[in-house]
Amino acid sequence: LLFYENSHLGMIAPAVLIYSINKIFNKKNNALMTSFIIAFFIICLIKSSTTFMVGALISLIVLMSTNFRLLTKKTIIVYLSLIIFLSSSLIFNKECRTRFVPKYDGENILSENLTNNLEKSLKAGGSLSAGLFYRSFLITKESLTIKPFGWGLNRYSEGFDYYNKKYPPGEGSLDLFNHLNRNDGVNNFNKLLVEFGLFSLVLFVLIFKYLINRNISIDEKLFLIPLIITQLIRGAGYFNGGFILIVLIIIFRQFDKKKW
Repeated sequence: LLFYENSHLGMIAPAVLIYSINKIFNKKNNALMTSFIIAFFIICLIKSSTTFMVGALISLIVLMSTNFRLLTKKTIIVYLSLIIFLSSSLIFNKECRTRFVPKYDGENILSENLTNNLEKSLKAGGSLSAGLFYRSFLITKESLTIKPFGWGLNRYSEGFDYYNKKYPPGEGSLDLFNHLNRNDGVNNFNKLLVEFGLFSLVLFVLIFKYLINRNISIDEKLFLIPLIITQLIRGAGYFNGGFILIVLIIIFRQFDKKKW
């Protein structure tokens, strides 16, 4: 009722859960708030998506590896348990596994000519999501080769069209590769690299510096970093998920502390 796709819920759920878990286990919370978070977690599992699981898993690993000393023992135990649970779900859940299997006659879809025939890939048991993801990866790879400094802000579509002309979708591709994710690049990681090229590395460095900055509160990181990571994995552009706002907060917060 609230989200058009489960993956849209998956883009914001990791941040809410990771932040709330730390609050629940380390500060006094009333029963209503705890019940609300438990209910939200159950909803995320029922309406589970690969975006939610992968986003939460990577976010937890990144946060724990860079801010381990700032976390309490209770939080670490819960986070580790959640990492094991999410990893197991991704490994043993058939639906999740298919998201990573863009098959085509038993071969790897990373081959240029294989990605261009979506219909055969789907009939072979492959995943539409995986096919589109890998195709976006190939568009990024091609763009960095011919346009190392990017196509320009919100011009991902030009890189997309260039790739389609060079590697036109094969017959039977259902015409999906001609328009799906033409503007958003499947995720913001690909979109940034295609539009800004090597300049986008500056942003990734700033995010990393924010992550390891000891002057930034752990609560703030537990909320903002999962939002950034999840949208780098499965984004909806710079504005729809608040990505650009979060990036600006991360940058200004570091200047505010005046310590790099």
